[in-house]
Order: sequence, then structure tokens, then C-alpha cells
Amino acid sequence: MSNEDLKSKYGRGNSYNSEEKNSTNVNDSSKSEEESKYGRNNTYTKKTKETLTQQQKDIKANIANVISQYTQEHQSFNSKQNIKNRQNQESFLVKTIKGIISFCILATIICIVIALIAKPQIDAEGEIIIEQIKKSEDLYYSKMHKYHYFSKTNYDQTLGIDLSIYKFFTLCEVIPNEEFGNYEAKIYGATNAFTMTYYYLKTFITKKQQ
Repeated sequence: MSNEDLKSKYGRGNSYNSEEKNSTNVNDSSKSEEESKYGRNNTYTKKTKETLTQQQKDIKANIANVISQYTQEHQSFNSKQNIKNRQNQESFLVKTIKGIISFCILATIICIVIALIAKPQIDAEGEIIIEQIKKSEDLYYSKMHKYHYFSKTNYDQTLGIDLSIYKFFTLCEVIPNEEFGNYEAKIYGATNAFTMTYYYLKTFITKKQQ
């Protein structure tokens, strides 16, 4: 190949050289684009890091929300459970009180009914005891010109009063009556609905055992 041909092919101003340079420039620009795209400190890398950081923050926020929601639900459940336990305790207490009140009312009614049944026998026995005390006091006064006073007892030797033989009364006493200047006799035992029921049932059970 002649020098002219070589010059025309590889010379400074020939077309082949310019095309080669253009190709080199294109490759350089492509490399620069790749470097700008994938380099350490380029914009793409920063955006990727920012995206990953934001995703991590979002994940952490979601986890925190889940934990917070679980904690609130757990606290709400415990609160409801405590309220339910209190209601159950109050309900048990209310039921117990109602049961006691109902029992007392029923017991009172039963006592009244039994007292009405037993009243004639109790009144008759009380009159017998009072009459015995009266006769004994009159006899004592005729001899001693004074009345015999004694405190609560089931037996008085002076007047010969013995309440152990009676069913519904266990104690008696004679005290001065300042208004009339004589005495007042009192007997103790079946004097109200409850004690009348007690002594009546006691007498009934004793008879059954005999």
C-alpha cells in the first residue's frame, strides 16, 4: 500500500480516524453513564439507600404499631376480666345477702305461726306459775307481815317455787312494787315469738325422744 493510501486512511483529517474517535467517544460516554449510575457516591445509590432506609423505618413502625396494638388489647382484656371478676364477686355477695334476708323472713314467718299455735299452752302455764307465786306470797305475808323478794331463779326454797317442772318458763323473780306497796312477779322463758318457738320445739322433740 502506498504512503498516500496510508495517509488517506490514518491521517489526521481522514474520515476513518474521525469515525474511530466517535466510536471511542460513544464508548467513553457509555462508561461514564454506567459509572454515574452504579458508582459509590452517585445519585442512584443514594436513592436506593434512602429507599431501603425508609422501608426499614416503615417495618420498624409497623412492628411498633403491632406491639402497641397487642399491648392495648391485652390491657383491655385484663381490664374487662377484672371488671367481670368484680361483677361476679358483687353478684355472689348480693346473692348471699338476698339468701340471708329470705331465710330470716321465712324463719320469722315460721316462728310466728308456731307461736300462735303454742300460745294457748304457754299462756296457761304462765298463769299457773303466777298463781302459785301469788298464793305463796299471801301465805308468807300472813305469817311474816311482809313479802318475800328474790332475784331471778328457777327454784326458791322459801316460797317453794320450782320451775324445773314446767315446759315453757325457766326463771322467775319477785321484786318490790313501790307504787302499790306490795310486790311484782315476773317469769322468763317463752315470752316472744322466737322463744315461744324454741321452747315449743324443744318440748316437742323431748316428747318424741321419750
